[in-house]
Amino acid sequence: MPRNRIEIFPHPTDNRTILSVLHTDGEAPAVLPTPFLAPHHTPATVAAQLRALAVNADTDVIAYADYLSWEATARTHGDRHLPAQIRPGTAR
Repeated sequence: MPRNRIEIFPHPTDNRTILSVLHTDGEAPAVLPTPFLAPHHTPATVAAQLRALAVNADTDVIAYADYLSWEATARTHGDRHLPAQIRPGTAR
């Protein structure tokens, strides 16, 4: 059975915003800003806090240090629409 997944990464153009993408079984991925702002938080600290929540016990929480790392992973999974949604004009 596929697990739910949360991917955490910095916004490509707003250096204070940390984004998350929620992948759940049978639902379209949702891109959401987190309530955590840089520089006080990083994708790694946000991911650690989310992993600590009991509600995420069956969820893979993955932190990416930079946007391009996340974008490359998303594209390898066939999620071309997500990068285009976050950074219009980047669909390839």
